[in-house]
Amino acid sequence: SQELANGAWASLRARFNTLGQLAPDIQRADLGTKGVVFRLRAGPFADRTAAVDACTQLKAAGGNCFVAAP
Repeated sequence: SQELANGAWASLRARFNTLGQLAPDIQRADLGTKGVVFRLRAGPFADRTAAVDACTQLKAAGGNCFVAAP
């Protein structure tokens, strides 16, 4: 749900300082027979290189991420 995604963002920001000034981007995705999910993304980034660098830092701090196209 939107509320769970917001809670997940708050939890991640509290746990990982590397998220700093980033803002959440929560998108609803209807997967048909698999149901509805909410995707939590963070940004914005100046470019792909900045996104990869932030993801690398997050992984080094024990988090998990991947860089997706906008």
